[in-house]
Amino acid sequence: MYALAQTEAPQAREILVHRYRKPREPADHERYLLSALFGEFFNGPDDVPALEALLARHPKDADAWLAANVFLTAHQAGQVEKAHAASLDRTRSALQRAAALEVLAHQADPAGLRLIDQVLAGLDRTKGHDLALLLESAGAVLYALRKDAASDAYQATAERMLQRLTAKDVADRTRLVVARRLARAFGVKRLTLDPTYWQRVVRVQKEIAEDAHTVARPRFAGIEASGKRVAYLIDMSDSMTETLRPGAMKGLEPGVDIPKKLDRSKIRNRFHLARELLRASLAGLDRDVEFIVIPFGTEARYLDATPRLMRATSGNVKKAMRELDKIEGAARLWDATNLHGALRKAFLATGRRPLKGGAHVHPKGFEDGVDTIFILSDGEPSWGDFGAWDLADVGTLKGDAEQDNAKPIAKRERINFWCPYRWGANLVRDLRRLNLFRKVEIHCLGTGEADEKLLAEIAEIGLGSVRILGK
Repeated sequence: MYALAQTEAPQAREILVHRYRKPREPADHERYLLSALFGEFFNGPDDVPALEALLARHPKDADAWLAANVFLTAHQAGQVEKAHAASLDRTRSALQRAAALEVLAHQADPAGLRLIDQVLAGLDRTKGHDLALLLESAGAVLYALRKDAASDAYQATAERMLQRLTAKDVADRTRLVVARRLARAFGVKRLTLDPTYWQRVVRVQKEIAEDAHTVARPRFAGIEASGKRVAYLIDMSDSMTETLRPGAMKGLEPGVDIPKKLDRSKIRNRFHLARELLRASLAGLDRDVEFIVIPFGTEARYLDATPRLMRATSGNVKKAMRELDKIEGAARLWDATNLHGALRKAFLATGRRPLKGGAHVHPKGFEDGVDTIFILSDGEPSWGDFGAWDLADVGTLKGDAEQDNAKPIAKRERINFWCPYRWGANLVRDLRRLNLFRKVEIHCLGTGEADEKLLAEIAEIGLGSVRILGK
């Protein structure tokens, strides 16, 4: 698919459009990757009609990622009025309208302020999940245009937007999503859900020192986050048994980042360090915060102690840590590095049973799903959930993904092909889809041979931070 898309040829576009209509298994992920490729490689005026026709045939909520990339194609082709019109079109679903607003944010479209005002003016009968989608995507536009924050137009639009957030029909999740972006835009360290506080911040364009109820601030290895439903994604690939490098614990604060009474001589490898960092983080959570732990190797799974988001009671924390403590003597862990699988698990998790699919658009994911993710990993992705056996041509590289020992085969044979999400570029494409509407805050910690560039891209998608342990 990628090689075809790179040609940017009309014939290639038609082949890929046909693939979207009749995808191979896993059908949903084939469509997700195709949608991203449409927006990335097909952005000429001649591409727009064909992609609009495809969207007209696939208008369901599950196709919202296609909608975003079709609107992006039109915008990049100079037909900006199509995304403008879609954001205001009440005959479209709220997801399609939000997708159009997200394109205006992505392109930092200067018409965005005017369109936010028009969207706000038409929300009188909009409720629940639809209201949240439109307000949060309007907030994304406001964030994208932050360089104009001193202008009268920006100030007036922000004032109206924040006034709308004071209404009782607006969920705290929406207030948190907007507050995170304003905090980042204006360099504010304290985080409150009070829209009137943010109105004052926008007026002076800096942090204001005054009493305001602040949100919970979970902390993991020195990185502070926000939110009350936290997922910890912990690398359990075999390389996590590697001996710690000198200085790997540099800058970690006892009693905050690592347990205060920790015997450091017992932290002999990367997994030991990850486990103790997690122990300290969980111990520091407020009891009304919920957490889930997702270790990942070749497969990603929920800990038995955290099959769903669990309240951070001392009992639940102890159960989770006891499960990890049992791994103490393992010489090997869980083989490869399936980071994409762990991210999928995080977005599917809720306070009840995990979602079965559609985590990027399912209302339960917004209402009851993870709002903050911490990732700790020591290497590049080397596996995914969608590998497949197929006949390989001579010269195809074959080997252990985690050990990086691949060699070309001398004759055709059936091999297990890596999942597309083993490559960082595809992982990033799919994470953009997952988080376009969910707006989960994502922070990354790296150790060992961690792919710093990839971790930085992941954190940027989640408006989060990156820390490389030992630096």
